[in-house]
Amino acid sequence: DRDADSVPDVSDNCPDVFNPGQENLDGDAFGNACDPDDDNDGVSDVLEKNCESIVNGQFTNNLDNWNISGNISNQLGRMFFNGGNLPANGISSQIINTSAGQELTLNYQVGANANGGPVGVRVDVIDVNTNTVLATESIFKNTNAAATNESISFASIGNMTKIVFTDISTAPTNIDLYID
Repeated sequence: DRDADSVPDVSDNCPDVFNPGQENLDGDAFGNACDPDDDNDGVSDVLEKNCESIVNGQFTNNLDNWNISGNISNQLGRMFFNGGNLPANGISSQIINTSAGQELTLNYQVGANANGGPVGVRVDVIDVNTNTVLATESIFKNTNAAATNESISFASIGNMTKIVFTDISTAPTNIDLYID
């Protein structure tokens, strides 16, 4: 037991880091104490150092936990808006549990594929109980724009907060906006 946490090294999910509780938020092979991305959202814990870890809607296999309307699909492990070159009209949302006064930052990536003009997404963070908008941001991308890291910070005022991504693209067809 190299880290003296009373868990034998063969069973320890962080054999070199003291972690007697063996916490493992994302259920992978590494405990939170030594996992570089302990909520497995693709954003390193270093970037999220002041954020609470909330596992939410990764798009690796499907769009579980997301309410979807319009032209949205899961492709290449990403949420694609306008998938199949359809007109812009997609909305996706998810409710997360929060505590009043909690300071949170939502980290995500936005990019564009193909040709056809500018695409955009509006991100709204809304308190579910009061319908108060806590934060909003619009991001626009040009043709074939590589994914960029984006974030939006907010203070929750209740116990449920809704994250909403709305396609606000002006390109008529032949371009996809994606969120990861």
